[in-house]
Amino acid sequence: MITEDPRANRKPIENGVEFDWPSVQRALGEPEQVDAAQSQADLAEALRRVFRWVADTNKCCQGYHERVGLRSIALLWVVSPDYFAGASLTGMARRFNLNKTAMSRLTAAVSREFGICNRAQAHDWRRRSQRPKTGIGAT
Repeated sequence: MITEDPRANRKPIENGVEFDWPSVQRALGEPEQVDAAQSQADLAEALRRVFRWVADTNKCCQGYHERVGLRSIALLWVVSPDYFAGASLTGMARRFNLNKTAMSRLTAAVSREFGICNRAQAHDWRRRSQRPKTGIGAT
């Protein structure tokens, strides 16, 4: 059953004050105008960095495809365990018949490289003494 949006026929408030969104955006450091070309360039650089990390393994040795696959799985799990039905690292390793220690090292490498972690990594005792980088482009 399709119903009409109740906000569609809403009457304007008499003597109301329009909220000053531009001032809020300026106070938060938002640019006046977004440069679409720069945004695309930033996104492209971020994706290059991610793919470079995934593919940065010994290309000459046998098993390159498997290592790239493991690195991809590690990256996806750190970004969101929901890609794997919310599985823990142990659960994911069991599900795909992977070495848990190797996956733990790879997921830790993802967190260090990109400054991100997921809820399952929040308990890591080493994180308490280190502040991760924020965002993919942080140094």
